[in-house]
Amino acid sequence: MNRGMSDVFSPILDAASQGETGHRFILGLYDLLQRLTRKFPNILFESCASGGNRADLGLLCYIPQFWASDNSDALCRMQIQTNYSYGYPLSILGCHVSSVPNHQTMREPPISTRYEVAAFGQLGYELNPSKLSDDDLTDIAQQIEHYKRIRVWSKDAAVHRIQSGKNGYYALQLVSPKKDHACYMSFQEIFRSGRPMYVLRTQGLRNDAVYHMRSRSCMMNVKPVSGRFLTVESSQPYVRMPRETEDYTLPGDFLNNCGIRLKSDFNGHNLDEDTRYYTDYATRLYDFEMIEPQD
Repeated sequence: MNRGMSDVFSPILDAASQGETGHRFILGLYDLLQRLTRKFPNILFESCASGGNRADLGLLCYIPQFWASDNSDALCRMQIQTNYSYGYPLSILGCHVSSVPNHQTMREPPISTRYEVAAFGQLGYELNPSKLSDDDLTDIAQQIEHYKRIRVWSKDAAVHRIQSGKNGYYALQLVSPKKDHACYMSFQEIFRSGRPMYVLRTQGLRNDAVYHMRSRSCMMNVKPVSGRFLTVESSQPYVRMPRETEDYTLPGDFLNNCGIRLKSDFNGHNLDEDTRYYTDYATRLYDFEMIEPQD
């Protein structure tokens, strides 16, 4: 039942007790959930539509997962999940890759963006497989393979909010309890030509350890274009190209305090393996694995 209620009353309470109705309703809900979860311990229940005010600590006694919002647009979810992280671990949030155009915002972020935002929670897909392209199916298989690798430790990870939307940029980082793995995800609302090179600076890694950092391998779909500086020709709606690769081995104290300058953004006349084609509503995801503690 949706919890949002107004002008609540109960026919079994007297006039002086009507103000207790909402509180009694919640206690009754907890009682029902307790009986259900005791009788059916192997069923995973989800608290849906947090807009109905059901993302509360009491429900976590019975329901281990919240559906954060019916708004599954990647940009909105970046904001929603960042704000949720102040009160809840992201591991309790249901986060889905949904279809485009998005049903609420009509935005069309690439499937790589939709995955990399949703991967910072309990990943799910709400897509019609019969309407997906072969490229989408290939991408989804790779995404699920990647998620299975990080979910081993990410459910217990610490969340670091590196950037929280200032000037349209977001960055979240998950760090495993042993600090031997981490995952860093950046999100850009709008591409701006000529912006400074992006410096990735981590939080929470061990200063006395060495880490292997690698960007998630991913193909991207680039629309054909012909212009003064750049030509990408194709008879198809898009050209399939690999994203740039960032692959470094660096000390944790360097990553935490100095950071690594990433490859140059696309600037109108270069598009190759050394260029970050970081467009509107684009994300990048970087995996970190501890190689060894420093001597």
